[in-house]
Amino acid sequence: EYDQKQVAAMLEKSRIVGDVVEHWLLRAKGLPTILFAANVKESKKFVEKFLERGVRCVHVDAKTKDNIREDTWRQLAGGEVEVVCAVGLVSYGWDVPEVVCGIDAAPSLSLGKHLQKLGRIMRRHFSKKFAIWLDHVGNCDKHGYPETPREWTLEGIKKRNAGEKDKAPPVKICGACWFTYNAREHQKCPDCGTVPDKRDMTVPTEA
Repeated sequence: EYDQKQVAAMLEKSRIVGDVVEHWLLRAKGLPTILFAANVKESKKFVEKFLERGVRCVHVDAKTKDNIREDTWRQLAGGEVEVVCAVGLVSYGWDVPEVVCGIDAAPSLSLGKHLQKLGRIMRRHFSKKFAIWLDHVGNCDKHGYPETPREWTLEGIKKRNAGEKDKAPPVKICGACWFTYNAREHQKCPDCGTVPDKRDMTVPTEA
Protein backbone atom coordinates (compact mmCIF):
# COMPACT_ATOMS: atom_id res chain seq x y z
CA GLU A 1 0.00 0.00 0.00
CA TYR A 2 1.11 3.60 -0.45
CA ASP A 3 2.39 5.29 2.69
CA GLN A 4 1.00 8.69 3.68
CA LYS A 5 3.98 10.60 2.27
CA GLN A 6 3.47 8.95 -1.12
CA VAL A 7 -0.25 9.74 -1.06
CA ALA A 8 0.38 13.36 -0.09
CA ALA A 9 2.90 13.73 -2.92
CA MET A 10 0.47 12.23 -5.45
CA LEU A 11 -2.36 14.51 -4.38
CA GLU A 12 -0.03 17.52 -4.36
CA LYS A 13 0.70 16.80 -8.04
CA SER A 14 -3.06 16.86 -8.81
CA ARG A 15 -3.35 13.09 -9.23
CA ILE A 16 -7.10 13.39 -8.60
CA VAL A 17 -8.68 13.56 -12.05
CA GLY A 18 -11.62 15.85 -12.71
CA ASP A 19 -13.56 18.17 -10.47
CA VAL A 20 -15.05 15.93 -7.78
CA VAL A 21 -17.91 18.25 -6.79
CA GLU A 22 -18.89 19.23 -10.34
CA HIS A 23 -18.82 15.61 -11.47
CA TRP A 24 -21.03 14.59 -8.55
CA LEU A 25 -23.50 17.38 -9.37
CA LEU A 26 -23.61 16.11 -12.95
CA ARG A 27 -23.85 12.39 -12.22
CA ALA A 28 -25.28 11.87 -8.74
CA LYS A 29 -26.81 15.08 -7.43
CA GLY A 30 -29.13 14.42 -4.50
CA LEU A 31 -28.15 10.75 -4.13
CA PRO A 32 -26.79 9.54 -0.77
CA THR A 33 -23.04 9.47 -1.27
CA ILE A 34 -19.88 8.44 0.55
CA LEU A 35 -16.52 9.93 -0.43
CA PHE A 36 -13.40 7.94 0.42
CA ALA A 37 -10.67 10.48 1.18
CA ALA A 38 -6.96 9.78 1.50
CA ASN A 39 -6.46 11.75 4.71
CA VAL A 40 -8.25 14.16 7.04
CA LYS A 41 -6.83 17.27 5.38
CA GLU A 42 -8.13 16.22 1.94
CA SER A 43 -11.49 15.12 3.36
CA LYS A 44 -12.14 18.49 4.98
CA LYS A 45 -11.17 20.24 1.74
CA PHE A 46 -13.85 18.26 -0.09
CA VAL A 47 -16.41 19.13 2.60
CA GLU A 48 -15.69 22.83 2.10
CA LYS A 49 -16.10 22.52 -1.67
CA PHE A 50 -19.42 20.68 -1.36
CA LEU A 51 -20.74 23.18 1.18
CA GLU A 52 -19.81 26.06 -1.14
CA ARG A 53 -22.14 24.55 -3.73
CA GLY A 54 -24.98 24.21 -1.23
CA VAL A 55 -24.60 20.45 -0.75
CA ARG A 56 -25.24 19.08 2.75
CA CYS A 57 -21.89 17.47 3.50
CA VAL A 58 -19.99 16.41 6.64
CA HIS A 59 -16.66 14.82 7.56
CA VAL A 60 -15.98 11.80 9.78
CA ASP A 61 -12.77 10.01 10.70
CA ALA A 62 -11.37 7.66 13.35
CA LYS A 63 -11.34 10.42 15.98
CA THR A 64 -14.99 11.32 15.48
CA LYS A 65 -17.02 10.23 18.52
CA ASP A 66 -19.04 7.06 18.08
CA ASN A 67 -22.40 8.71 18.73
CA ILE A 68 -21.66 11.43 16.16
CA ARG A 69 -20.66 8.82 13.59
CA GLU A 70 -23.83 6.83 14.19
CA ASP A 71 -25.94 9.99 13.87
CA THR A 72 -24.12 10.81 10.63
CA TRP A 73 -24.90 7.40 9.11
CA ARG A 74 -28.57 7.75 10.08
CA GLN A 75 -28.71 11.25 8.57
CA LEU A 76 -27.09 9.97 5.37
CA ALA A 77 -29.57 7.10 5.08
CA GLY A 78 -32.48 9.44 5.83
CA GLY A 79 -31.49 12.20 3.41
CA GLU A 80 -30.61 14.88 5.97
CA VAL A 81 -27.00 14.64 4.77
CA GLU A 82 -26.20 14.17 1.07
CA VAL A 83 -22.47 13.46 1.15
CA VAL A 84 -20.20 12.09 3.88
CA CYS A 85 -16.44 12.50 3.40
CA ALA A 86 -14.70 9.81 5.42
CA VAL A 87 -11.18 8.64 6.20
CA GLY A 88 -10.31 5.09 7.25
CA LEU A 89 -13.75 4.17 8.56
CA VAL A 90 -15.96 2.80 5.84
CA SER A 91 -13.77 0.44 3.82
CA TYR A 92 -14.31 -2.39 6.27
CA GLY A 93 -17.26 -3.33 8.45
CA TRP A 94 -19.51 -0.39 7.57
CA ASP A 95 -22.99 -0.96 6.24
CA VAL A 96 -25.38 1.74 5.03
CA PRO A 97 -27.11 0.01 2.09
CA GLU A 98 -29.14 3.13 1.23
CA VAL A 99 -25.99 4.75 -0.15
CA VAL A 100 -26.14 4.88 -3.95
CA CYS A 101 -22.96 6.73 -4.95
CA GLY A 102 -19.34 6.26 -4.00
CA ILE A 103 -16.55 8.72 -4.77
CA ASP A 104 -13.03 7.32 -4.68
CA ALA A 105 -10.50 10.04 -3.88
CA ALA A 106 -7.96 7.77 -2.14
CA PRO A 107 -5.34 6.12 -4.39
CA SER A 108 -4.57 2.55 -3.36
CA LEU A 109 -2.33 -0.35 -4.37
CA SER A 110 -4.56 -2.84 -2.55
CA LEU A 111 -7.06 -4.86 -4.58
CA GLY A 112 -8.77 -5.95 -1.36
CA LYS A 113 -9.31 -2.38 -0.21
CA HIS A 114 -10.56 -1.40 -3.67
CA LEU A 115 -13.16 -4.21 -3.65
CA GLN A 116 -14.19 -3.44 -0.07
CA LYS A 117 -14.95 0.16 -0.98
CA LEU A 118 -16.93 -0.91 -4.03
CA GLY A 119 -18.82 -3.38 -1.86
CA ARG A 120 -20.05 -0.62 0.45
CA ILE A 121 -21.90 0.96 -2.49
CA MET A 122 -23.18 -2.26 -4.06
CA ARG A 123 -25.21 -3.37 -1.03
CA ARG A 124 -28.76 -4.25 -2.04
CA HIS A 125 -31.62 -2.12 -0.76
CA PHE A 126 -35.26 -1.81 -1.78
CA SER A 127 -34.85 1.94 -2.33
CA LYS A 128 -32.26 1.68 -5.11
CA LYS A 129 -31.95 0.02 -8.50
CA PHE A 130 -28.36 0.95 -9.33
CA ALA A 131 -25.09 2.19 -7.86
CA ILE A 132 -22.73 4.87 -9.16
CA TRP A 133 -18.96 4.76 -8.70
CA LEU A 134 -16.96 7.93 -9.42
CA ASP A 135 -13.28 7.00 -9.55
CA HIS A 136 -11.12 10.14 -9.45
CA VAL A 137 -7.80 8.44 -8.69
CA GLY A 138 -7.56 5.60 -11.22
CA ASN A 139 -8.09 2.66 -8.87
CA CYS A 140 -10.31 0.97 -11.48
CA ASP A 141 -7.42 1.32 -13.91
CA LYS A 142 -5.17 -0.59 -11.51
CA HIS A 143 -7.60 -3.19 -10.19
CA GLY A 144 -10.49 -3.53 -12.64
CA TYR A 145 -14.24 -3.46 -12.16
CA PRO A 146 -16.36 -5.22 -9.51
CA GLU A 147 -17.57 -7.72 -12.13
CA THR A 148 -14.06 -8.46 -13.44
CA PRO A 149 -13.48 -12.27 -13.25
CA ARG A 150 -10.80 -13.16 -10.71
CA GLU A 151 -9.24 -16.43 -9.66
CA TRP A 152 -8.87 -16.73 -5.90
CA THR A 153 -6.55 -19.21 -4.23
CA LEU A 154 -5.34 -20.10 -0.74
CA GLU A 155 -1.90 -20.96 -2.10
CA GLY A 156 0.93 -18.54 -1.61
CA ILE A 157 1.72 -16.09 -4.37
CA LYS A 158 4.96 -14.54 -5.53
CA LYS A 159 5.62 -11.17 -3.95
CA ARG A 160 5.04 -8.39 -6.45
CA ASN A 161 7.82 -6.03 -7.46
CA ALA A 162 7.48 -2.37 -6.62
CA GLY A 163 5.12 -0.71 -9.03
CA GLU A 164 3.72 -3.97 -10.38
CA LYS A 165 -0.06 -3.79 -10.85
CA ASP A 166 -2.88 -6.30 -10.59
CA LYS A 167 -4.10 -7.50 -13.97
CA ALA A 168 -7.06 -5.48 -15.17
CA PRO A 169 -8.90 -5.08 -18.47
CA PRO A 170 -7.93 -2.27 -20.87
CA VAL A 171 -9.83 0.79 -19.73
CA LYS A 172 -11.32 3.40 -22.06
CA ILE A 173 -12.44 6.81 -20.77
CA CYS A 174 -15.14 8.41 -22.88
CA GLY A 175 -14.11 11.85 -24.15
CA ALA A 176 -17.73 13.05 -24.12
CA CYS A 177 -19.07 11.98 -20.71
CA TRP A 178 -15.98 10.58 -18.89
CA PHE A 179 -17.63 7.19 -18.41
CA THR A 180 -15.03 4.44 -17.86
CA TYR A 181 -15.53 1.09 -19.57
CA ASN A 182 -13.85 -2.11 -20.73
CA ALA A 183 -12.37 -1.43 -24.17
CA ARG A 184 -12.44 -5.14 -25.10
CA GLU A 185 -16.16 -5.50 -24.45
CA HIS A 186 -17.46 -2.22 -25.90
CA GLN A 187 -16.77 -0.49 -29.20
CA LYS A 188 -18.59 2.64 -28.05
CA CYS A 189 -19.43 4.27 -24.73
CA PRO A 190 -22.16 2.22 -22.94
CA ASP A 191 -23.35 5.38 -21.19
CA CYS A 192 -23.76 7.97 -23.96
CA GLY A 193 -23.11 5.96 -27.15
CA THR A 194 -20.11 8.04 -28.28
CA VAL A 195 -17.73 6.19 -30.60
CA PRO A 196 -14.17 6.84 -29.34
CA ASP A 197 -11.56 8.56 -31.45
CA LYS A 198 -7.85 9.11 -31.01
CA ARG A 199 -8.42 11.89 -28.49
CA ASP A 200 -10.12 9.53 -26.04
CA MET A 201 -7.93 8.07 -23.35
CA THR A 202 -7.14 4.36 -23.23
CA VAL A 203 -5.36 3.28 -20.07
CA PRO A 204 -2.94 0.44 -20.95
CA THR A 205 -2.86 -2.59 -18.65
CA GLU A 206 -0.82 -5.73 -18.46
CA ALA A 207 -1.83 -8.57 -20.76
